[in-house]
Amino acid sequence: MEEKTLTQLIRKQLRGEPLTAGEQELLQSWLQESADHKTLAAQFQSVWEGASDYKENFEPDKKAAWEKIEKFMLENQEESAKIVPMKARKSWFGLAASLAILVGMAGGIWGGAQPNLPQMLGAMTRAGEQKELLLADGSKVIMKENSRFEYPADFKSDTRQVRLNGEAFFDVEHRPEQPFIIETERTSVSVLGTSFAVRDFPAESACQVTVRSGKVRFQPLTSSKYLDIEAAEKAVFDTGKKELSKSGVDDLNDLVWATARLEFRNTLLSSALLQIGNYYGVTFEVDNPVLSSCTLNATFDLKKQNLADLTGAIELALGINIEKIKETEYRVSGESCK
Repeated sequence: MEEKTLTQLIRKQLRGEPLTAGEQELLQSWLQESADHKTLAAQFQSVWEGASDYKENFEPDKKAAWEKIEKFMLENQEESAKIVPMKARKSWFGLAASLAILVGMAGGIWGGAQPNLPQMLGAMTRAGEQKELLLADGSKVIMKENSRFEYPADFKSDTRQVRLNGEAFFDVEHRPEQPFIIETERTSVSVLGTSFAVRDFPAESACQVTVRSGKVRFQPLTSSKYLDIEAAEKAVFDTGKKELSKSGVDDLNDLVWATARLEFRNTLLSSALLQIGNYYGVTFEVDNPVLSSCTLNATFDLKKQNLADLTGAIELALGINIEKIKETEYRVSGESCK
C-alpha cells in the first residue's frame, strides 16, 4: 500500500469517518503484515485520543495536529542534507518517525505539555543499501543495510542519546561534557568522542562493538556489568549465555564497508584477496598454491584507489600477475613471491 493511501485511511479512521469495505480491507491487510504495524496504529490512536483528555474544557486542534503529521510524511519522501528519506515496502518507518514528531510537538498542539521533548528524526536502510547521516553535533553515522536509526534534531540535554536497530559506524565529535549514548534493543554504548561500529540485530544471538579509535563503554541493558573497549578491540554480548567478552582485533578490515580502507600487515595473500574480493564483489583464482602463503603489507584508501590500482600494487609488491578473465573473475599466477 502506498504511504499516501495509508495516510488517508488513518486520517479517516481517527476522525471517525466511515471506511468503505475496500478501504477496511486495505487497512486490515496492512495491520496484519506485522506486529509493528499494530503497535504503530495503537500508538497513533493513543496520541490522538489523549489530546481530548489533556485538560478540562480544552479543545485540541486535531486538524493542525494531523496537518503536521501529513506534512512530515510528505517531506520525508524528499532527499535532504541531514534527513535521509525513509521509504520501505513494509516497515513504514516514516510513520513511526512521524509519531515521534507528533509526540514531541504535543506541547505546541495540545496546550504546552512536555515543552522540552526534542524533535526526533529517523532513517532506515534496505537490503544492499547504505546511508550516511550528519548529526547536529557534527558526528557522522554510516548505516549498513537493513538498519534503523533514531536521533534528535538537536542535542540540548546533558547527553547525546540515539537509538539503533541493526548495524552502523559512528564517528563521534568529542564533547566530554556531553556523552554520546547509543541504545539498541539489548545493549548500551557510551562514548565521549571516537570512531567505532555497533551491530545488534534482534534476530541474532550476539551484539558487538568494534572500536577503530578512542574508547567506549559497552553494557547489556539487563546487567550492571560492562566493558571498556579501546582501539583495535572488540566486545561481544552473547544474549543466550548472557556472557560479555572482549578480544583484540588483528585488523579492522571488517569495517571497510564504512571506512573504505583496507590495511594488511603480514597478511596471507589468500586472506587479502578474499577481503578485496568481498568488497568489490569479485573472485580471485590462484593458479600456484605457493602464492597463497605469500604475505602482503599494504594500506589502501578505497576512496582514492580502484580495484585496478589495488591489483597493480599487489603485482608490483609481490612480483606476481593478476589478470582479469571475466567481469567478476581474476586469475593470479606466478612462480613465487618476491
